[in-house]
Amino acid sequence: RGAPHDASTLLKGKFAARDCTLMLRRSAGNSQAGVAPDRLRFYENKCNPEWNSFFSNVGCRSCHAPHSVDMSSCDVKEVKASSCTDVLLQNGKIPVYLKLDIEGAETGCLEAFKRHPEARPQYVSLEITGPEYIDRLHEAGYTKFKLVRQDTIAVKHTSAGGLGSVSGGWGEDAEDCRTREEWRDYKSVRKEMVAVVSKGQTDVKEACPGGVINIHQPGASAMWYDIHAKLPGEGEPSPVVAVSAPLPGGGRGSAPRLHFLMLAMDGIPHVDVWSEFFFLAPSNSYIVYVHCTDFAACQRQEWPSNFVQISTVPSQHCWNLIDPMNHLIGEALRLSDEGTSHPNDKFVFLSETTLPVKPFREMYASMTASTESEFCLFTSQQWMWPQDPAAKFVFPKHHQWIVLSTEHAHQALRAWRSNAWAKMSSWIQSESSQNRVHGCLDEFWHFTAVFHPFPWSDWEHDIQVPGYAGSVVHVKPGAPEQGVCRTFVDWSGCTGCPDYIREAQQASTAHLVQFAPGDKIEKLADRPTTFYTVSKQTLQALRSSNFYFARKFDPGATAADGSSLAALFSSTVYV
Repeated sequence: RGAPHDASTLLKGKFAARDCTLMLRRSAGNSQAGVAPDRLRFYENKCNPEWNSFFSNVGCRSCHAPHSVDMSSCDVKEVKASSCTDVLLQNGKIPVYLKLDIEGAETGCLEAFKRHPEARPQYVSLEITGPEYIDRLHEAGYTKFKLVRQDTIAVKHTSAGGLGSVSGGWGEDAEDCRTREEWRDYKSVRKEMVAVVSKGQTDVKEACPGGVINIHQPGASAMWYDIHAKLPGEGEPSPVVAVSAPLPGGGRGSAPRLHFLMLAMDGIPHVDVWSEFFFLAPSNSYIVYVHCTDFAACQRQEWPSNFVQISTVPSQHCWNLIDPMNHLIGEALRLSDEGTSHPNDKFVFLSETTLPVKPFREMYASMTASTESEFCLFTSQQWMWPQDPAAKFVFPKHHQWIVLSTEHAHQALRAWRSNAWAKMSSWIQSESSQNRVHGCLDEFWHFTAVFHPFPWSDWEHDIQVPGYAGSVVHVKPGAPEQGVCRTFVDWSGCTGCPDYIREAQQASTAHLVQFAPGDKIEKLADRPTTFYTVSKQTLQALRSSNFYFARKFDPGATAADGSSLAALFSSTVYV
């Protein structure tokens, strides 16, 4: 972003007693880990030079709150660019310390450290708003960390008559918010950062207070953290990090991400199973957002990597799960890197009683291969065709656990915020009270919001639906279950359900997974079958099926072979 004219004077004392050479180089470091193009488009903000960036959504922020993208707020220029690797290796001597602040392009340098370890500086620091950069630094071989509160440094420096935007101490002189001069290991600092992000805004007098979000958004906390990292010294072990091969393109901007959107009551019971599932997943390939009915109870839980608890909104079983579902979508889109998302990102809805029954890599490759959304439609007998004269539509009913594309996630969010299809709830309640339809609002709303209902004139037709995985919806009496069904659920014991629901269970692929003798299950009269103990045979059947997830697993569910549930899933499913 350019150095102040008196930078050499400001830094003279810092380097005087050290065997160092200070070089100030004005250069555009791009976001690519490999060879950089000769010239790149650069966005210069007209009101705040700190927002200058290679990304228009950063460099073209409006000068006025809420600082949304406004192309008239920036000048677009072509600049000569160098890759991070070229900059670090250009003088034949690797810098001891590197401060990264390139407004969204930091991931390219972090990826370069993994590909070119010979270019790694001994010390690195950069601004941080979540655990992803900690993961990337650890994957690149950095073993010691400090989480530094920049807000307190800025206040101290400003009160002393200096500039407000400063980095503070470097390397050994940097002060961690909790351990001061002492370095922390990867697990300790990552746990702290996840806690900072998850617990929301807290008292600034705490050692490491929460509230760290995009500080340029209206109403955001002013919390501001940098992460400082250090390579192991001579003779110290380097980390052995279990990561799979890099995603195509390496950086966040060039690879899709899976957003797992979890609805929970008071926590996620089998976090150890989820940790096994994500163990080999690149940290930039997924993130889990959790909405809890009991916010305080979830705050007390220790979350795994890349899990983020969002704020709680009012909800009601069956009649208002739409608000928390769309709140999850909104937070996932908002908290994506500077508001950007890949067109092949997927937004996957899950419950706290659900567990994955495929390896992550297989699931990732399949789900991110297209831009289609996945709905598992019930038999047409369960759809709604209201008798209200004002509702001349057919509303397909679908399983709640859907997978949305990026485009459809945005579309659903717009429909929710505009209160579209608000009348649907009253229609469903009216039809349900007269026993003409059985279902909850969340089993109709998202398909309608994304694709719109079908007019009565389309009854007994096959409808082409662009963007729907399956392409065609069979709109006719007696149409079977259709679409893409990702989550296994067994309703065969539902004696309180209408006959057609149990018949639909047998018509679906769910009946292809047979329970084994070692399973301990409970078939409930008005709820899906619950696993209390699961056998290796059943997990193998689920692993071989078309399903990606299975439910319901009791919070105390165990493995039939006496091992831990996480160990059974790891050895049977995630291989």
